[in-house]
Amino acid sequence: MKRLRLLLPGFFVWTAFASAQQPGLYDGKWSATFKSQSGLSDHGELVLSGQGGTWKFISIHGHQMSRYPCVDRELPVTVRSSSPEELTFAIEASKAVAGCTDRSVAVKRVDDKTLEGHFLEGGTALHLSRP
Repeated sequence: MKRLRLLLPGFFVWTAFASAQQPGLYDGKWSATFKSQSGLSDHGELVLSGQGGTWKFISIHGHQMSRYPCVDRELPVTVRSSSPEELTFAIEASKAVAGCTDRSVAVKRVDDKTLEGHFLEGGTALHLSRP
C-alpha cells in the first residue's frame, strides 16, 4: 500500500507530461488556396505547432513580389481557438513586416486532410489541405 502511494503521484505526472507531448489535431503543414483581392487564385502555406505557427502568402503572380512586401515571407500565426470541428487563428503580419495587415481566419474541419472557411476580414473563401 505504501508503494502504491509513492508510485501514484509519479503516474499522474507522467500522464500529464505524455498528454502534453501529443501533437494537436491541426499540427503540421497545410496548403492554402484562396482568391486574391484582384480575383485571381492565390496560394499560401500554413504550418501549425500547438498554439502557434507561420503563414506564408505564396506568390504565383510574378509582379506581386515587388508590390507587396508581405508576400513570400513567413508571418507569425496565433491559434485563437481549436476544437475537433473548427479552427480559428490570427495571421499577425504586422509583427513581421511593417505595413503588412493582420488577418483572422475561421475554418471548419471537412475531414482529416481538409479545412474550409474564410478570412474574417472581407469574407474571402479559403481552402486548406494537407498531404
